Amino acid sequence: MLNIRLTDDLAKLTTAIGDVGTRHIPMATVIALTRTAGQAKDDIRTAMETQLDRPTSFTLNSLFVRPATKSEPVATVMVKDFAAKGTPAVKYLAPEIYGGQRRIKRFERALQAAGILPQGMYAMPGAACPIDGYGNVPASFIVRMMSQLRAFGEQGYRANETDKGRTRRLGKDRRVGDWMVVTVQKGKLKPGIYQRYHFGHGNTVKPIFIFTRKVPHYAKRLTFYETVNQTVAREFAPQFVRAFTEQLGRWGA
Repeated sequence: MLNIRLTDDLAKLTTAIGDVGTRHIPMATVIALTRTAGQAKDDIRTAMETQLDRPTSFTLNSLFVRPATKSEPVATVMVKDFAAKGTPAVKYLAPEIYGGQRRIKRFERALQAAGILPQGMYAMPGAACPIDGYGNVPASFIVRMMSQLRAFGEQGYRANETDKGRTRRLGKDRRVGDWMVVTVQKGKLKPGIYQRYHFGHGNTVKPIFIFTRKVPHYAKRLTFYETVNQTVAREFAPQFVRAFTEQLGRWGA
């Protein structure tokens, strides 16, 4: 969220205008702030397209403007904090805007509750993990994988399971159909989730997710605030002049 408030600039404009038309300044300010915020929203969307890795339409459409009013002459550019399905954009865009540590994901919590992903570890896509056109692991694939690994519906009696009990239950790995979970280093296989592929009389395993204790970090990529500040510097003055002129023409000086 970013507020656009231009008290200093308005003081300069008021001085330049003088007494003539001063009564039109409040409404012209509201209009100019709201229009500037709208342009800032569009500029951030353009920045998303160039700075983020194949952003989805959901991400590109996650911005909205709360318009200024006479009682509160502040226009706000915001990122949606709700979603009918999936993760709200504000949660996954925050690391792109500020950088920093990635939070544990919902499917990782489910894997931990099922005793598949050790506490304190993260599941990172492996070489054989499918990636969609936006650079993400398809949600349908994760649902299918977790269903086949029997990771759903097990949170209850396994949530308080001890490490010793988990090790005894899983052993060094678990095989479910064509899936295999490796919980400790096994030869060249790192801890993770693997899928077996059959070729004639032989088969091979390929890494789907690799477990790591290294905390994933995001580098700051989206210049959200910088883009808005540039838009304000470029747009507000001409937007105010335009709105002020419209008000003069509508109501007269």
